[in-house]
Amino acid sequence: MMAAGRKFCDVASQQCALVWSSNRVIRWFHPSPSFVNFIEPGASLGFDSLALAAHEGRTLTDEMEEVPAEAWIKSSWLKDDAVVSEQSILMPSYEGCLSLIWIRRPIEQKPTAEDELLPELDPEGFTVNRKRWPR
Repeated sequence: MMAAGRKFCDVASQQCALVWSSNRVIRWFHPSPSFVNFIEPGASLGFDSLALAAHEGRTLTDEMEEVPAEAWIKSSWLKDDAVVSEQSILMPSYEGCLSLIWIRRPIEQKPTAEDELLPELDPEGFTVNRKRWPR
């Protein structure tokens, strides 16, 4: 199942990632080429993640469910209502949980190049007619 999940992520055009967790900690993740976010290995599972629910013994559905994006992705640009789709399968014989994370809608609001433009410089500021001189 892990190999199939990794191969799916390798060929998927969508933003998705396969995540392996054990003992409520993310061990590794394998992103699709279009998945630009980082899921931190070594970090504890997010409180709202289905993977944590699986580790705690709660019953999960066999379908993907939306969870808050912050359960998996740490970014200062996350939108307040950002969600990702998650499907997690507990694998007790391997003492872990395999999760597929899927970004179906934009989750970040990054500043654009226009937001980061410097104020326009006054051409007169570079002549002897300038109004304000540095001290």
